[in-house]
Amino acid sequence: MDLNHTEFRRTVLVLAIGALVTAGCQKMPINEGTVFLPADSAGWLEPGDLVIGFAGEGQSRAYPIRALSPIEVLNDTIDGIPVVVTWCPLSATGAIFSSRTQGEAKRFRFHPDLYHMNLLFEDAETGSVWSQLSLRAVDGEEEGKELILVPTVQTTWSEWLRTHPETTVLRSDWGRGRFSYRLPADGSPPGARAERELALVVIRGQERRVYPISDLSRAAGPVEDTIAGEPLTVHFNPEGPTAFATDLAGTLLPSVIMYWKYLEDFFPDSEIWEP
Repeated sequence: MDLNHTEFRRTVLVLAIGALVTAGCQKMPINEGTVFLPADSAGWLEPGDLVIGFAGEGQSRAYPIRALSPIEVLNDTIDGIPVVVTWCPLSATGAIFSSRTQGEAKRFRFHPDLYHMNLLFEDAETGSVWSQLSLRAVDGEEEGKELILVPTVQTTWSEWLRTHPETTVLRSDWGRGRFSYRLPADGSPPGARAERELALVVIRGQERRVYPISDLSRAAGPVEDTIAGEPLTVHFNPEGPTAFATDLAGTLLPSVIMYWKYLEDFFPDSEIWEP
């Protein structure tokens, strides 16, 4: 792909060229140097605000979407591992990736263009461009190399705080945006999926499976399933609404949440779970 590497911020005006969308923009820096505060210092967060939650060895962190919305790409370190935290409001996807590709740690910045209307970000070391939902580089020296997805939960602040009372919270140094899921209205044709229905995609090795959030909401309880020969449990939480998957030991599995319309471009061959 031949992408425009100008370091600028998107505006509303866009020009679509195939899968690539080129946008008007203003200059954006590399965002790093994070500060985390105790949960009781996050009075600016409301119970229903969305967060990306990470729980590691001896620590848990909440990345509020309101803090990520103005920048969309943030470099951080978790458990001594460099990561890039990403948020795409168009697909409603929050994802954290290891910043190491081929063993080398990289620093990432927001890229102004879109790929299938999803977030792109660029590494400072090679200028390669990476696609959030493709889970790989789509242009430049690193093209084709895959990103390693860090297991996280995309949920509400109240639910994350309830399950992780010791959590710390990312301080918002870039202003505070707002976001809520634009869920489909009732009345979709039988068997049809609305573009803005939410889906959970669970990733195990090279296998991907799609779990419609609306179907999970109607299940009697957690869903037991098997991917790549390994059992797992999919948990639905009506707050958000959101869902996540764990293995038999209760360990969180890599997954991403997105609007249904993005599956065709990024996970077209993935099996869809049916109740």
